Amino acid sequence: MARVLRPGGTLCVSTEWVLEGGDHPEFFTPRDFEEHVLRTPGLELIGDLDTSAPVQELIDDPVWTSGDVEVTPHLVMGRGRFRWTSVVVFLRRTPD
Repeated sequence: MARVLRPGGTLCVSTEWVLEGGDHPEFFTPRDFEEHVLRTPGLELIGDLDTSAPVQELIDDPVWTSGDVEVTPHLVMGRGRFRWTSVVVFLRRTPD
C-alpha cells in the first residue's frame, strides 16, 4: 500500500476485526491488524484508533449470518464461535 501511495497521500483501510473466536483466515485479529496494517513501514496512523470492544450484550447476541457477510457492515456479526465487527483507519504515507 505504501509503495503505490505518493508521499503525504492518504489511505483508508476498512476490514473486519475479530472480537472472539481466535484466528480466522478471512478476518484480522487485533494483533494481526497492528502487525500488517498499523506497522506498515512508510505509513502513519491519522487520528486515534478506538480499540475498545462493543458492549458485551452485542457480542453475546450478534447478528447471525448464514451466507453473505458483506451486506451488514459495522455490526457485531457471528458465525459459529467467531464474533467480529468492522474497523476503519486512515493512514498517511510519510515523506521518503
